[in-house]
Amino acid sequence: MAVIGLLHSGSKKNFIKPVAALTKALGKGVTIKSEYAEDKLKKMRIIAEELVRDPSVEVIVAAGGPEPALAALRASDRLQRTKPRQDRKPIVFTAVTDPKGSGLVKTLKKPGGNATGMAGHTSELDPERLKLLNQLVPHDGKKRARTFGVLTRRGREHVAAQYAAVKKEAKKLGLKLKRANVDTNKGVELAFEAFQKQTVAVVVTADAFFNNRRAQIVALAARHKLPAIYQWREFGDAGGLVSFGPSLLEAYEKAGACAAKILAGKKPSQIPVSNPSKFDLFVNSETAQKLGIKVPKALGGHKIQPIKKAKSKK
Repeated sequence: MAVIGLLHSGSKKNFIKPVAALTKALGKGVTIKSEYAEDKLKKMRIIAEELVRDPSVEVIVAAGGPEPALAALRASDRLQRTKPRQDRKPIVFTAVTDPKGSGLVKTLKKPGGNATGMAGHTSELDPERLKLLNQLVPHDGKKRARTFGVLTRRGREHVAAQYAAVKKEAKKLGLKLKRANVDTNKGVELAFEAFQKQTVAVVVTADAFFNNRRAQIVALAARHKLPAIYQWREFGDAGGLVSFGPSLLEAYEKAGACAAKILAGKKPSQIPVSNPSKFDLFVNSETAQKLGIKVPKALGGHKIQPIKKAKSKK
């Protein structure tokens, strides 16, 4: 029976449905050895080395942002340096912003090494999220500039560029920004306390750290009565106001399909990096009603798909 190693940056309880989608896409006759780093970089690196060393693991699926994919790639570089890159242990990533810029692949069409997967189009959409939130949240009729909160994760690769892109969009829209750069649960709490006093709404930027804290972040937004926009639809299922982006489930499904191809004999170097099939705009109707926000049928050229009742937080 084939064995897939799953290296995840987050925690198991928050990704039950995505991992189920991965399992289904892999098909029968495949066992998944799942390891979760709980947002601990040192633990992630240790797990990555263990999976590279494990002779039973045929493919590593790296999920939860760019860090696990990079950890697996660097582990294979260290431990299998005598082999050509394309012959090292295969790595499939679920959703990574700019795989080429991160050094995971040579090009999207021809990865060239031992890694491939799906380009996430995650943080690239943060400026559009600010634009959509600005349109959704009612104006008070005054001409003064509105201030929006921006939550970023301290330590994220290229976080400065991520925020700079949001700041550029804010300038176009005539908005002010209040940024909170955090990497702990306490930091997230303090950020929302500050946002309540100084902002009208919050952009939670794309990052696996925030995705692993969906319940906490959505609860804080509700407590402080702050409209907020997120990366994945799963935030809306947990009660978040609005999300815009690709499908998290699709990212895991594509990772499973890609890993299945590798098990069948294809090399990662021969499998082009895929892209999301679509980008959806979801609004939680119940949350909008509580915040006094009227939900239109479309926003910024995107058709709104309503979430009428909060579902599972997983």
